[in-house]
Amino acid sequence: LNRFTPMNAGGMAMRIRYLQKGGTDATVATAAIGLTSAASGVMQVVFFAFFVLLSNSDPRSGMDLDEGGGTDFSIVLVFAGAFAVAVIAIALTPKLRQWVVDFLRSTFAKIRNDFGELARRPSKLALLFGGQGVSKLSTIVAFALSCWAFDIDVGFIELGALYMVANTVASAVPTPGGVGAIEAALVFVLLGTGVDDATAWAAVLLFRLIIYWFPTIPGYAGLR
Repeated sequence: LNRFTPMNAGGMAMRIRYLQKGGTDATVATAAIGLTSAASGVMQVVFFAFFVLLSNSDPRSGMDLDEGGGTDFSIVLVFAGAFAVAVIAIALTPKLRQWVVDFLRSTFAKIRNDFGELARRPSKLALLFGGQGVSKLSTIVAFALSCWAFDIDVGFIELGALYMVANTVASAVPTPGGVGAIEAALVFVLLGTGVDDATAWAAVLLFRLIIYWFPTIPGYAGLR
């Protein structure tokens, strides 16, 4: 469902329905999925900071796209531009703006309460964030392996930083599963490290085939 609905809305709705069918109260099911999404957002920030800061501390960093050694300012501009477009679109649409405000308000209230409960259960807290951490790290490993398969000579930390930057930028584009946006962003950051256009596209398409499209096959079998 996430392949056809923006912002993973379809998958979230289906997981809530699945929990309901299993006997979980609707409010609890919604809070559980919301909490999982919040944990994913927290780990996104943690991984972004870790990889980008560690990459920038290395003078050979793949994020250093100019001879002066600083991070390419165009990446920052792309991120800022995408974020600005999303904010303007929401601000100019009254119904969408109201929905976003109400959604964020209710979600933060639920998450604050749920995190308070989890704080008293460290093992559950570790499972929540540990699971999200393993998921994101696995995705970065898949991206690195896809790049190395095409002899892209960039280290793991740098590739992790490139992926986090591209993924963050692409997340501002509300296409289903980020299709189109994430591919373009990944190619863009790889081109910045000196990778030729054909190799960058080949590595990115292999990565997306493995991490995004292939899982629909066992997923469909599991649903059946």
